[in-house]
Amino acid sequence: MNQARRRLLAGVGLTALAGVAGCTSARAGTPASVPETSFERSEDGRLLVRATVSNPSEAEEAVVLTVTADLGDRVLEESRDLTLDAHQTQVVEVVFDVAWEDASQDLSVSSTLRPA
Repeated sequence: MNQARRRLLAGVGLTALAGVAGCTSARAGTPASVPETSFERSEDGRLLVRATVSNPSEAEEAVVLTVTADLGDRVLEESRDLTLDAHQTQVVEVVFDVAWEDASQDLSVSSTLRPA
């Protein structure tokens, strides 16, 4: 009888622990990220930056994406408010008001996220 009771209590304890662990990780989530940023010439000859934003978490996440284009002699920034569903990846295109020819020499682009 004692051995059966121990097995029952051990099973209940593991089940409860597994349930709590699952809830904790779902609430904590994983923050969104920008795994890829690229640039090219837009159809109308301006600088086009594409940022891939990914939310691998279990919950919706609202973020502000800031895309920065460092042209060497000046820095341009554009921001976009985004709401990503759980497990959603979205490609955001930002066209800067600068001619591709003026941007392509010393160009460096980056993307950052912050909570909305």
